[in-house]
Amino acid sequence: MRTVGLTRLRAAMGNARGTEPTRVLENEGAGDGGGRPSGLSGSRRLRAAMESPPQPESAGQDDLGEIGRNDAGESSHKSGTFGEPESRLPEAYRGITEKADYSEKSRYMPTGSGKKGMTWQEALLGQWLNTGYDDPVYEVVNGNTDAINKRFSNESVSGSTLMGTDSRFLNQLNDTEIGVYNAIHATEGKDAADRFLRELESELNARQREKEEAYWTKEAERNPVGMSVFSTLTKPLSVFSYLKQAEKLADGEKLDPNAGYNRGSYTANAIRGAVSRKIEKSGNWGKAGSYGYDLAMSMSDFLYTSAITGGMEPLALTVMGTEAAADSVLAAKERGLSDERSFLIGTAAGVIEAATEKVGFDALFKTGVRSLG
Repeated sequence: MRTVGLTRLRAAMGNARGTEPTRVLENEGAGDGGGRPSGLSGSRRLRAAMESPPQPESAGQDDLGEIGRNDAGESSHKSGTFGEPESRLPEAYRGITEKADYSEKSRYMPTGSGKKGMTWQEALLGQWLNTGYDDPVYEVVNGNTDAINKRFSNESVSGSTLMGTDSRFLNQLNDTEIGVYNAIHATEGKDAADRFLRELESELNARQREKEEAYWTKEAERNPVGMSVFSTLTKPLSVFSYLKQAEKLADGEKLDPNAGYNRGSYTANAIRGAVSRKIEKSGNWGKAGSYGYDLAMSMSDFLYTSAITGGMEPLALTVMGTEAAADSVLAAKERGLSDERSFLIGTAAGVIEAATEKVGFDALFKTGVRSLG
């Protein structure tokens, strides 16, 4: 089981258990750079079809928005509780909206008609190898329903959705940013437009994470027991978080605490933080109840991981240690530490976690062997 000492260490590092979710929105002072032309209205909204975290069956549609078609047959999306994100264009792109031909260049121009069905090879693989578009990303950004569905299908089959390396952050582009993207695509080409998206990615990740955490926090407050169980069932996804953190660092790329690959960590933390705060503020149990809840969830993680690994000690300890490492890297980054130092701290926390969990693991299974004997 998780030790009290490590629980306190995580709390001291600003982990989300018992604290408000934390993230950094970059370029706070940037203006929106102008409006988006009416030719894009509506089509962009259907990007929400591939949006947001998987929701429990009981989740209300009004929380995440409704998707449908208006009387003219155009795609539409009624905003839910989160609203339109403020535009934060990088400085180098802010003058694009002032150009004389911006209205024309920022309009959506189809890059293909799509295909009607899969080939037998694609059906065998379960993936679209040829979507029927010259630039599938451009189509997704502009809300092409067919392109969105194909991309979502490909990312689901490939495991990108599970590992948090999917492209759902594109849902957070607002109308101004899409207009600028289209203008760059029309005047400078696909590579330049993709470069623009990469420069916005950190900001878009922050918006996506904020939206997801708000959703899971609301669900946790509404259904604390069910969401606590859900957080235990999905906690092992943190393993992918740590592996991706390691890969990014090895490739010389920056660690982004808001990136989708950290979803396994920040989702569980948002849920448990909300429940812990609710218990503390309930007036019945206070801080003692909140602390007890944290310990109970640690025990739940321990038992669940032991079960899904078949009681194989090396594998179970590796999963537990990696989960702790991912959480600690995320917490360290949110404190503003460097990538290298954050990863070092996280890895050390993972080793300590695995070592302390071994004591509980041995005690659990030795007791079980004696009982059977």
